[in-house]
Amino acid sequence: MEVSTYLHCPTCGQMDMVQKVSTVVEGGTTHGSTSSYGTAYGRGGSVGVSSYTSSTHQTEISRKLTFPEHSHALGIILGILSIIILAPATSCLFFETIVMAAVNSHTGVATAAQRTHEINLLWINGIVFLLFVLLGIAMIIFTIIKKNSEKPKRQQAQMIWHRLFYCHRDDTIFAPDDPTLRAPATHMRSILNY
Repeated sequence: MEVSTYLHCPTCGQMDMVQKVSTVVEGGTTHGSTSSYGTAYGRGGSVGVSSYTSSTHQTEISRKLTFPEHSHALGIILGILSIIILAPATSCLFFETIVMAAVNSHTGVATAAQRTHEINLLWINGIVFLLFVLLGIAMIIFTIIKKNSEKPKRQQAQMIWHRLFYCHRDDTIFAPDDPTLRAPATHMRSILNY
């Protein structure tokens, strides 16, 4: 019976420390969760309370070999913050300027210069409000377009990642069927081109 050289490490030539990358990641990753239930008592009576916690722990090698995901959450979060927080904050200033103008015109205290200043503030606040809303929408759209444009590249990288093996002795990743796909484990991104 002949032993296949297919899974031999290209660096050391041995196969006793070779494992599929996806297996190393799966074996080095644990998921845990905890649920707690109880009753809280107060002056008004009692109420049921519950909590749920989940966590993921990875070994160093598992973390190093995990498929690299690109996070697009920051663009979405900044876009939403721009729309939900910054735009309303600007509109509060806009409202305050309107109230100031109304009070001044009602009391007859405002001079022509003050009225011009108030009108300018209204325009500036309105423009800034629109800019924040447009900025938020643009950030969300840009992030979605970027994510969708990376999809083919991500799929190609995943196909390569699923073909990779890891040698624990040499800290090397390689694809047995392609000699060009070989590098130290720290250079995973360069092999995946992702």
